[in-house]
Amino acid sequence: MRILAASLHELAKILEPKQVEEDLLPVYRRCLTCNDEIRERVYEHVDVIISQVEPDVGWAVFQDLASAWKDGSLGGWRARERLALHLPKCLEMFREVDRGTQVLEVLRDALLDPFAAVRDGVTKGVSGEQAVGGSG
Repeated sequence: MRILAASLHELAKILEPKQVEEDLLPVYRRCLTCNDEIRERVYEHVDVIISQVEPDVGWAVFQDLASAWKDGSLGGWRARERLALHLPKCLEMFREVDRGTQVLEVLRDALLDPFAAVRDGVTKGVSGEQAVGGSG
């Protein structure tokens, strides 16, 4: 499952949006019910998955992530760090005022996270750095 979770984004790149929605999103969702390690691998490239589906579907995927962040079911600090790296890209994808505001709320939560690695992930994402790592 680890390998599949880590390569979902590569499959999303070569499939049509409808195929991603019908074939990959169920696998993506299943991966999110697994342990933190599997979720972390999915979050490493979640922006690619979101960008490879129809905009409204991508928005629904982002909203699910935002809800999970708010209710604490997203995963541990490493999972939040992986996702935090991609929040600036999500802001680019969802520029409309209402959607952008919601992305900014998650960005704010990441910047206020108790773990420095999560806060660093957001700043790396904003600055365009691709390194992932850090400490809690």
